[in-house]
Amino acid sequence: MTFTINTFQFHIPKRNAQCCKCNSPLEPSMTYFSSIGEENKEIKRHDYCLPCWNEMISMNDLQNNPTKKTHWKSIVAAKCSISKPPHNRQEKALELLKLALASDQKDDHEEAFVLALYLARSRLLYLRQQFNREDGCKISLYEVGATEEIIGVQKLELSRLNIAQIQNRISTKLSE
Repeated sequence: MTFTINTFQFHIPKRNAQCCKCNSPLEPSMTYFSSIGEENKEIKRHDYCLPCWNEMISMNDLQNNPTKKTHWKSIVAAKCSISKPPHNRQEKALELLKLALASDQKDDHEEAFVLALYLARSRLLYLRQQFNREDGCKISLYEVGATEEIIGVQKLELSRLNIAQIQNRISTKLSE
């Protein structure tokens, strides 16, 4: 799967239903590996079952393939019920994070960075990988624990942000 990157936003798709190499299904509680890489300003993601991943490692395919610059290990989560409106503060914060990432405004990206830190501390997001894009921008990849969705958030220098102002904006949006 490929997705294009713009200045502030890019999307990495959810995990595939099957291994990209042998097409075996990735079942709940099964260990799998994901790899991504940037190629011509596109992010490509591949998901592998454990046997195919071990085969790739033994063949040193990761070092030789530019589309597999970064990778992580995860476990297929049990199926979730149909999405419902947010019931608590963390779920609302996750929705705000997704909305902020969809925007091209600088303020929204600052909010997205702070929300990602908050949600990672609350264990709704899991930091899977950090990497530098070709333009030097640092990106943190987070996995939403409940849905296995991968979210890319631009890493910002915390000391250069007006945290009080960002917290006020987020607090107002969370209370709406």
